[in-house]
This record gives sequence, structure tokens and C-alpha cells, in this order.
Amino acid sequence: GRTCTAEGGSVSHACHHVALRSLMSHMHACSAPAAGGVAHCIVGDARDFITNPTVADGLRSSQIDALGGDGASRVFLVLGIGGCHGNERDATRCKRQLQAPVSAMARALAIVNATHTELQPHRIGIAAPTHGCTLGSSRASSGYWQWEKVQACYELVLAHEAKYCARFSHIVRSRPDLTFGRPLQDIRHYSQTAVTVLHRRGAWLDDRFAIVP
Repeated sequence: GRTCTAEGGSVSHACHHVALRSLMSHMHACSAPAAGGVAHCIVGDARDFITNPTVADGLRSSQIDALGGDGASRVFLVLGIGGCHGNERDATRCKRQLQAPVSAMARALAIVNATHTELQPHRIGIAAPTHGCTLGSSRASSGYWQWEKVQACYELVLAHEAKYCARFSHIVRSRPDLTFGRPLQDIRHYSQTAVTVLHRRGAWLDDRFAIVP
């Protein structure tokens, strides 16, 4: 009975809350959701994921397979396509993405083998909805759209759990341009009660990767 309206090119927060409440009502209908498995949320622009074959290989072998879990683990992929802007390095990488053959995308998708893949156009030049806050710069607006992809992936995870009456033990947030110096350890090696993040020199934490119990 609620009406959802578009705001700044995105569904408003009210709509997301309505959708989440609907999903959670389905979860409550499950008498005993089966627990286990890892939900991998791989979110970001598709650039290196398509043009650099080692990226998809690394995500599969060093993250998805290395963390393990069990047969209930699933991959959820939300990719931004297009939007060749920013600094010279990013623009060059993006143009290579657009010039890459379809087979390159098909290969990367086959390796990661996602349960659900969502492609989103890069919202170049579209101001993010402020919801009463001051974003202050185009970079801040870009950051908003980045985190909206993360939210979209989280909602895909919730929808999967509701549909199959299941609950993942962990959600792993990563990006489609990550490379690994060595494989991650089994998921049981990491904290089962606290969020595990990367530490990047010169920053408090690295928001490109997290293991969330």
C-alpha cells in the first residue's frame, strides 16, 4: 500500500526500507533457517574485472575458494559499466573495458560463477540524493553511488536468504578490481564476532574489503 518514488536517479530510502521489511517478514516465516556458507558481495566498476584476466582468477582462487565455508556459499556481483571519467589512469582503464570483447566479460563471469549478477550504468554527472546532508563535491557524490551498489548487493543477499529459508554465516565485501598477494585463510581463521578489515598504510582502514560475521 506504500508508494515508492524515484529520487535523484535512485529508489528512495523509504522504498528500500519497505523492501527490506518485506524480505525480513519472509525470513521470520522460516521456522528454523539453515545457517552456514559465505555470501561474497563483489561490488564496483567492471574495468579491471573485464580487462585483466588475473583479477577474476584471483577472486575465485584467493578469496571465494580459499575462504571456503561450505556448499551453501554464494557469490553476488554488482558491476558498474561505463562512466569513463576521473583521472587519466581511471579513464584509460575504463576505455579498455569498453573496447574489450564480449568474450572477456563472459570469461570473467564464468570464473566467478555468481549466483546473481547485476549490471548498473555508471551515474556520471548525476547528483546523489542528499537526504538533508551536504555532499560538497562530485567525489562525495561518486562515493554515494559506490555505497549504493554495496546496499544493492546486501539486498540481493537478503532476498536469497528469504527465498531459500537460509542464513549465511558471513558476508564478505570485496571489489572486482582486487588482486591478492596470497590466498586468504579459511573463514574459520577470522573473527566470528567482529568485522575483519584490511589496514592500509596512511589510512584508518581500507573500505575495499571486509569479512562480516
